[in-house]
Amino acid sequence: PGGSKLPASSVQSSGPLLQLHPDILASLFTPEGQPYLLEVMFAMRELSGPLSLLIEMVTYCSYCNEGFSLGVLQLLKSQLETAPPHELKNVFQMLQEILVVEDPLQSQRLKYAFESDRGLLALMHQSNNVDSRRCYQCVKFLVTLAQKCPPAKDYFKDLSGHWSWAVQWLQKKMTEHYWTPQSNVSNETSTNKTFQRTISAQDTLAYATALLNEKEQSGSSNGSDGSPANENAERSLRQAVTEQLDLY
Repeated sequence: PGGSKLPASSVQSSGPLLQLHPDILASLFTPEGQPYLLEVMFAMRELSGPLSLLIEMVTYCSYCNEGFSLGVLQLLKSQLETAPPHELKNVFQMLQEILVVEDPLQSQRLKYAFESDRGLLALMHQSNNVDSRRCYQCVKFLVTLAQKCPPAKDYFKDLSGHWSWAVQWLQKKMTEHYWTPQSNVSNETSTNKTFQRTISAQDTLAYATALLNEKEQSGSSNGSDGSPANENAERSLRQAVTEQLDLY
């Protein structure tokens, strides 16, 4: 389709692509193939080796394929809700690669991932009081995606009223304790059950705060790229990051 951009591939083809074997088609694109996709999800959780080919396969299959896209997003949302927090890093990585795919379904995928039933916004509300590391990872994912994907950044700015509370929540978590951040502790991979104040969390808070400030400034001016409002937003981002790091 016009305006779409096929995901980059590490596999180079010197000729026409081969037709998929019927068993592979069934495993990927029919209800009977659900067990295979579930195994892919468990691999994302449990394996630490190279998973890029699995992620690439799912990303390619999602391209301009609404049924497959929404089915995989549903499986990913289920893993994010139920898997232990220290097993979610690769699950978030696969989710990111699907959401940055540039095709006519990109906006729909973003809304389905964040706003639908059991989406990430609901998961953040559900987990902030009882599972702080899960909620934090959702906030960090939102921030990371906004940095890597301009359409997602615009989407989050428009949706800021639904997640600005999470920035205040993270600010509170960061000020509840006063120990020195530990470089060897990660809220993504540690088996600790409580949120840890880390340099990464400080960066997440700084960017999330700046993103909200940028929304406020652009909302009042509706400036275009290169306008004083957007230049101020970029300065606000740099200043917020510096200020947050200076606090600790």
